[in-house]
Amino acid sequence: IGRIAEPNQPTCSSNGCQKIKSSCNILESLFVKTCPMIYYDCKDNILPEILTQGILTSGYYANQYNEKKEPVLKPTNVAKCSHGSIIDTTAHQTPIGGINKDSTKPEYSPHYYFHLKAVQLAIEATQRFFNDLRKDIGNPIFERLFSINPTKTQLDKAVKAIAENEKFRFFSSTFSIGLSTGDAEFQQFLKGVLQKILNIFIGIRRSDTPTYDISDLVNKQPKASKGLRSALIGNAKMTKKKRLGQRRFRWVL
Repeated sequence: IGRIAEPNQPTCSSNGCQKIKSSCNILESLFVKTCPMIYYDCKDNILPEILTQGILTSGYYANQYNEKKEPVLKPTNVAKCSHGSIIDTTAHQTPIGGINKDSTKPEYSPHYYFHLKAVQLAIEATQRFFNDLRKDIGNPIFERLFSINPTKTQLDKAVKAIAENEKFRFFSSTFSIGLSTGDAEFQQFLKGVLQKILNIFIGIRRSDTPTYDISDLVNKQPKASKGLRSALIGNAKMTKKKRLGQRRFRWVL
């Protein structure tokens, strides 16, 4: 994947990071532990030698653990980057700020201005990966990877988009915030809020509810969410539609 920064190699500086303090709105006050919010707008805070040599680096994040469940702490003797956001306390350690571009909001991403470019590059890389995979394994096997049951409205939009030479995706974009495994209390609270929202939609009985799945496993038991429908992925003899078994933290949009 390329050259990776050494453990003792500096990667970031505080230069170019502006500290911002702002009040919380009602929604933010529910999700943010500390108000007012303190975050950083960072530009050119990755060291020039890292950029010119094309060295890969990442950012430390609060409450981060390795495979052995040991805490991964941002070093104090080497200038390493932070992930950065209002919920990342390492952003306040020198070098301050961070480098994540996960969103278009500076509160959550110090490099928010790179988000759209990163999204486009990710889309192109994903398309290239699946196109290469399709060429390697062939269309029949490749088609078993996906089952899409779009609504008539989605199909109409897709046909219109293709006719007008526009891009169209069945998969809707969503705004999300990465959470560390160490912040169990906040994770549980957030999952509870999301579950309440999802229950509103899952409880609606609609035969045209779209389902996206990339699993070859289908549970024959009828235990599933009320609104969940999926087209069976399997061999030619198995054409009957069945419901997927419930899986923990499985979101169907």
